[in-house]
Amino acid sequence: MLTKIMKYESKAMSRVLLPFYAALLASSLLSGLLLMFNRVRVDASDGMHVEISAADSIVSTLTIIFIFAFAVLVASISIATLIAIIQRFNKGCLGDEGYLTFTLPVGIDTQLWARVLVSFFWTLLSLIVTGLCVFLMVILTVGNLDFLSEIGDVVREIFQNPNAPIILTELGVLSLLSLLVAPLGVYFCMSLGQIITPKHRIVGAFIVYFGMSFVAQILTSIFGTVTIQDQTLLDYLFTVRFEDFFHGFFLFNIATLILSGIVFYFVTRFLLSRKLNLE
Repeated sequence: MLTKIMKYESKAMSRVLLPFYAALLASSLLSGLLLMFNRVRVDASDGMHVEISAADSIVSTLTIIFIFAFAVLVASISIATLIAIIQRFNKGCLGDEGYLTFTLPVGIDTQLWARVLVSFFWTLLSLIVTGLCVFLMVILTVGNLDFLSEIGDVVREIFQNPNAPIILTELGVLSLLSLLVAPLGVYFCMSLGQIITPKHRIVGAFIVYFGMSFVAQILTSIFGTVTIQDQTLLDYLFTVRFEDFFHGFFLFNIATLILSGIVFYFVTRFLLSRKLNLE
């Protein structure tokens, strides 16, 4: 049943996000081709003065337009993904579909995990598609793959440090955990928001989110104040090795994310099973 729910949710998410992916791919391809045309034209001139024709002006204008469109779409992908996650949870669990969702012979854990995994997949896919589109535009603009050898040299230099594999592994785990916990945070805010403001659930979710952010800022300020006043801790921070600092930083954030995810999950589970107020 988990796979069936995931398939249904994934289809609903695809209807929102696939058009964005197509538009992003088209804009990156067109931007790259136009930039390549401009580069070839400049190379062909070989430093000589070339009179700019009306066609050249049109090409330059189109290049600017498509690059701007590409930048807007890159920024919009993450927003669209977040809106899709919010929309699906609001409609499938808190809206009219909630009556059907919670009458299915499926436990609340299965319902939650299906949505979390689908949200994780589409968030990760959005990042991959964005990265590939940027890579495509760079290749078309540059016209060769020579820059990859330079990137390879940097990577090899990084891995000369014996601590690099551990630190990069921790960074990867931290990144994946962030993508996994993020939808749980959204579900937590929305589940609590529908209790605070039943008539305006999204508004309630934003109230919860900003409340959480405010508390987090206060805790961060307290931690910073304590750190500054603790001479022993300051001495440690100034003398600790670069690798040890990042090792501790990543482990601390991984532990924080795991703890946050556990809280978000079980509070959301409790609210959906005991305090659900369907529209």
